[in-house]
Amino acid sequence: MITKLTPKQRKILLYLANNPTLAMSPTSIGELCGGKDYSRASSWACAGLKPLVEAGLAKRFDHGAYAITYGGTSLAAEIEAEEIPTKEETNGASDNTTT
Repeated sequence: MITKLTPKQRKILLYLANNPTLAMSPTSIGELCGGKDYSRASSWACAGLKPLVEAGLAKRFDHGAYAITYGGTSLAAEIEAEEIPTKEETNGASDNTTT
């Protein structure tokens, strides 16, 4: 069970959540999500995907493609909600007017 996501795992999870209808190869994930070139993309993605699969947040299909699970979708929604500041947070931080 993952208690805390690494930045790579978080990035991959959010990427899969934003592309839920696709089963993607590690190479595609590494290129599109990680910005890696073809020769490094798969190894970059696999290192982040393995713990996500073990935690039930992503699924690996027999043909080697990966997709997000319901649990992964739920966690991604929680992460995205945490990243959106509330109105109170933005008012206090951006209120730089002088009187």
